Amino acid sequence: PMAAAPAALPETPASEEPKAPTQPSTKEQEPIAKAKPKPQQHASDSLEPGAGLNMAFGIPARGNKMVFQLAATGRMPIYKKLLSAGGTIGWYKISVEEEVAIADPYGGSLTYSADWHTNVVPIVAHVTAHAPTEFGPVVPIASAGLGLYIATRTDGGDKITSVGVGPEFAAGAEFDIEVGRLQSTISWNEARSRFGNRGPEGEVVRETLAVTRLNISYLYVF
Repeated sequence: PMAAAPAALPETPASEEPKAPTQPSTKEQEPIAKAKPKPQQHASDSLEPGAGLNMAFGIPARGNKMVFQLAATGRMPIYKKLLSAGGTIGWYKISVEEEVAIADPYGGSLTYSADWHTNVVPIVAHVTAHAPTEFGPVVPIASAGLGLYIATRTDGGDKITSVGVGPEFAAGAEFDIEVGRLQSTISWNEARSRFGNRGPEGEVVRETLAVTRLNISYLYVF
């Protein structure tokens, strides 16, 4: 008889190799780097171009009533935050109501009743200096400029238009508001024009258009 085949031995399960301890991921080891905020330029590091309106009340060198002026104004930076160039174009009226004594060589001393008003359109270019030191939100400013003054004199039914050239000076301060900037200045301008009036010796006189004003300006900055 054939011998019986030996019974198959049970298979021994292969021993599992020990696993190396898991290492924490680099993300878990290193703290998450925070993005550094970009440096922001301070608003006062440079001047901004702007445009806006100017309103003023003043006293004329010759006249009986307070002068009101309305003008459009603008500026452009020309040197860092120290200098800007700008211009204005506006309108104001000078009214004269007075008695003028005239020495007539034939009629003696006469009195002339002056009653006229002069509409003036000033076109002024100026340079403004801005102080490098701020006093809180306030920045002192000063400006000098040269203007062309187109003046129309109305005397009764007569109208005469003349042109004069003269300087303008201003000093004051400006400061930021929520939208734009405000400027407050005291200014003086001078120009002289001929309107046909004559002096005591019969010469044609050049009449002053000078005004000293308190100005309030609003600039929308870009």
